[in-house]
Amino acid sequence: MLDQTEINTAFVPVIEPEFTRRYEPFPLTDIQQAYWIGRSGIFDLGDVAINGYIEFESENLDLSRLSAAWRKLVDRHDMLRAIVLPTGEQQILEKVPSYEISTLDLRGVEHLEAERILATMREELSHQMLPCDRWPLFDIRATYLSDRRIRLHFKIDLLMMDAASVQILFQEWNQLYQNPEFSLKPLEVSFRDYVINKQTRQDPELVKRSQNYWFSRLDDLPPAPELPLLYFPSELKDYRFKRYRARLEPNIWEQLKQKGKNVGLTPSGILLTAFAEILKLWSRNPRFTINLTVFERLPLHHEIDRILGDFTNTSLLEINYSNKSNFTDHALSIQQQLLQDLDHIHISGVEILRELVRRRKSGLTAVMPIVFTSLLGLNSTNKKELEISFLGEEVYSISQTPQVWLDHQVTEQKGALIFNWDVVEELFPEGLLDDMFGAYCDLLEHLATSESAWVEQQELLPPTQQSQRYEVNNTKAPVCEKTLHGLFIDRVKTQPQSLAVISNEGNFTYEELYQKASALGFELKELGATPNTLIAVVMEKGWEQVVGVLGILISGAAYLPIDPALPKKRQSYLLEQGQVKLVVTQSDLQKNLSLPLGIQNICVDNTSIVETLHATSLHNPRSLHDPTSLQDNENIDNLAYVIYTSGSTGLPKGVAIDHRGAVNTIVDINQRFGIGDRDRILALSALNFDLSVYDIFGILAAGGSIVIPPQDAVKDPACWYELIIKHRVTIWNTVPALMQMLTEYLSAQPN
Repeated sequence: MLDQTEINTAFVPVIEPEFTRRYEPFPLTDIQQAYWIGRSGIFDLGDVAINGYIEFESENLDLSRLSAAWRKLVDRHDMLRAIVLPTGEQQILEKVPSYEISTLDLRGVEHLEAERILATMREELSHQMLPCDRWPLFDIRATYLSDRRIRLHFKIDLLMMDAASVQILFQEWNQLYQNPEFSLKPLEVSFRDYVINKQTRQDPELVKRSQNYWFSRLDDLPPAPELPLLYFPSELKDYRFKRYRARLEPNIWEQLKQKGKNVGLTPSGILLTAFAEILKLWSRNPRFTINLTVFERLPLHHEIDRILGDFTNTSLLEINYSNKSNFTDHALSIQQQLLQDLDHIHISGVEILRELVRRRKSGLTAVMPIVFTSLLGLNSTNKKELEISFLGEEVYSISQTPQVWLDHQVTEQKGALIFNWDVVEELFPEGLLDDMFGAYCDLLEHLATSESAWVEQQELLPPTQQSQRYEVNNTKAPVCEKTLHGLFIDRVKTQPQSLAVISNEGNFTYEELYQKASALGFELKELGATPNTLIAVVMEKGWEQVVGVLGILISGAAYLPIDPALPKKRQSYLLEQGQVKLVVTQSDLQKNLSLPLGIQNICVDNTSIVETLHATSLHNPRSLHDPTSLQDNENIDNLAYVIYTSGSTGLPKGVAIDHRGAVNTIVDINQRFGIGDRDRILALSALNFDLSVYDIFGILAAGGSIVIPPQDAVKDPACWYELIIKHRVTIWNTVPALMQMLTEYLSAQPN
């Protein structure tokens, strides 16, 4: 949360309180409405209240006096008597029952049992969701641990107040507890007055200017940090927040602030940049956006700083690490961006997020779940430091917010910096948050004690992570010197009778597939096929495509797949661009082919191939029937295939791939995923789409089988499922949209 003094707000006329309408319903603020809706279970990581929970342990705390002081606060502050109506409005109750702090006596209970009871109570209260349409929205309990020791449990639903309000609350509670006869001056204005008047008195021109500023940036605004996740947020139904907490002692904190001041940085700016440095280290994207909570009490009345309520706004802050520089440069850039953003704070951050969700169609998923909350400068009202020691020693605290993954909070207590990370721990891989938080602590210490940390690149990763990243990135391996068809031929030698292709038109062993492909290769070579020239494959889905591409490669040439459904003009363009002289096709398509002059076509599935095979076998029986006679001596740097883009944004562009690149990608995938001769793949991808390369050559290199669907069932998930079950398919290799079609089909079927 950012201090009000950091926000450029226009002068707003002072409001006049409406005492006669004090108990009438009034609207929730945008942020309250977001919290209220977030309590429902319809959103990812919803179904939680925005809670604050603290435990204190004290000696000789007078609970009767503490309860009496609390009741005075309830009478004084409207928002301690507030509820949310089912209509989505909030209302101040004129009268509420007299509140008493409930007690539990554990003085005679054995130590381990007492600890178990305390842990159970902590679990209950820290994640408790009180019904917001019933009073009270707080829960205060006390547990007697001995005759003198008391554990105080304080839980409050922050739907009704912000962090600054909680500080006002504790300060006044302290005053009333220490001086039971003391009376605080009644307040002249209420949170209701503020909400109603803020809505009606905003300058339309400033609102419009802020809206234009933010909405014009949304299409280019980067996403939240892409941190490693163990689960998708939608998969977590039962989860808990965990707090990581640390501090910088006053002398270290003072050094850090002074070093920041020397280069023109505010304390919040230092911590915000340090947080961004850690996020960048673990984030997939160097450009990301984090969510800031902003303290925004407009000066509508001289008592605004004394009332309780949720005055929170939010702001999105873009962080850009695309260009490398040092900490100081990054911090100044971030601070400048923040100040520019705060000049356009006259539209709520919730409204900005709603527009972002609408544009990105992100539905029920949190779009900006990483939050930075600074309470620096808000530690006190009336310039006094927040004092909560009257309740004893703080032994535990945590907060939670719906649709937030990680909320980083910073505050100052007695000259020390206190900082927390409240996180959904189950969302992240084990040990990740420990490493991230540890790196953050180390960075703050280093910035406070070292000049070099501000101007030089720092190694922030823990040693174990450095070692792990080195191992992961150490991808050096022997380069396979085979060609795509050479990998297939190796399998022909070792498993000639294994099934290579399964289709409705027939099944083919590795030996049978090799014989057909090598016969085609021989004929193509006779017709002039040479290395680094293209032979087009114009075919529908079928076994003939496999024979076609293998035969072309065996001939020494490279293949160019062309979708027969393309318009004739586009087909001619691709043939011309590829300088194609030979086309391999199917007999069913041959009669409809309209090839330019000078281009020959060959049908893989007609009798001429069989006759060629027979004749060649008689002339050189080892050349076809015995694959050991065919030496795989082609140059692996030769062209293997060219695949053209769709041309949806202009003319198609061809992507040329040599054998070396394709082969080593395939070998790596097969090794990485343990693909072997028992695997079967459902070949759904079109031949002119690059995923088809693995469908054919990847599985054949591993000794597995290609399951080819009928052409008329290429987009039929019912047929896919039947083939998967019938042929025991083990590998799925498609774009996500096809997988989604299958899962939607299966989810619609009866169990």
